[in-house]
Amino acid sequence: MRYRSLLIGEFPFYIYTLMATALLLAIFSLGFSADVEFAFGTLITLCMLTVALYAGVKCGGLLIAQVAVFSAIFWRAVFPPLIGYLRWDDSSQYRTIRSADIYLGPEGELMWGIEAGIQYGVLAGVFLGSAAYGIGALYRHLRRDDPSTYPGII
Repeated sequence: MRYRSLLIGEFPFYIYTLMATALLLAIFSLGFSADVEFAFGTLITLCMLTVALYAGVKCGGLLIAQVAVFSAIFWRAVFPPLIGYLRWDDSSQYRTIRSADIYLGPEGELMWGIEAGIQYGVLAGVFLGSAAYGIGALYRHLRRDDPSTYPGII
């Protein structure tokens, strides 16, 4: 196996993985902006873990899988405070989730979200993204005898 294939992925599948990541981020961003009520943080993380799992099954690339999980955690920490900052609203739906229940104001919430989003996003991307990719790659390896799981077939 080539290292480029492991890290970046095979041609159509890394594009599919990146498109799925961008599409999910756009859907969740529009939903949150329109005040649609559903579990944004947990659901977007699970969706991006599924995208990372797909990357492992279809040779989508380890780095692409890690970026998908990073983007979910970063979105979860930054996007709600960003909307609160743009609206200059201090309601609880625009605050980031953290153990200390200290209100920082819209600008402070956004700055803390960026800092925490990068830190926790990198950790989650490396560990959770790699684990999901590894599970998908293990499934691909175990199902090698099935022609429908080869990278050339969707």
